[in-house]
Amino acid sequence: MKNKIKKEKSVVFDEKIDSSINGFSIVLAFIIVGIMLEFDNSFFGVATKSVQITFIIVGILGLMTEIKNLNLSYNIKGLDNLIMGIFLLGITYIMKIYIAPQNWFFIFKYVYEIILFLIMLFSIYGLSRGLIEMIYSLYKNYKENNKKKNLFSSAIVIISQILGLALIVAQIYEIIK
Repeated sequence: MKNKIKKEKSVVFDEKIDSSINGFSIVLAFIIVGIMLEFDNSFFGVATKSVQITFIIVGILGLMTEIKNLNLSYNIKGLDNLIMGIFLLGITYIMKIYIAPQNWFFIFKYVYEIILFLIMLFSIYGLSRGLIEMIYSLYKNYKENNKKKNLFSSAIVIISQILGLALIVAQIYEIIK
């Protein structure tokens, strides 16, 4: 029989917390590299923009996965509506920038403007509903558990999610610009 050397996995806090920390660290690494590539346009030569977009997309997907896992742990709702609102707001912005209906037949111009308005209305609704659901989840968690520690950790989770999404939106805006 061979002696197998078994490497013990070191646990800092507990396995669940360590897994979340590792996941968010990887996500932050991808997003920060994407931001750094925005400022150093010559790092990968002509492929810098493609690499930057790849890093940001992988960071966004990873962030959504980690946030979903974290929200399940802390029983926080509303992130899906918040993300949908941001997505629709991005579509509204892209449509407003890249589609110029000034020379269209007047009926098509008005239909376009109505569609743009409706998408913007739904995006603001999604953003508002997501934020309200997150705040209510925080309140509900505090009321059920009546622990200040739980309130603080839930608030930190929500604030970090909102700031992470703001960073992603800023990056997408910078890429589009």
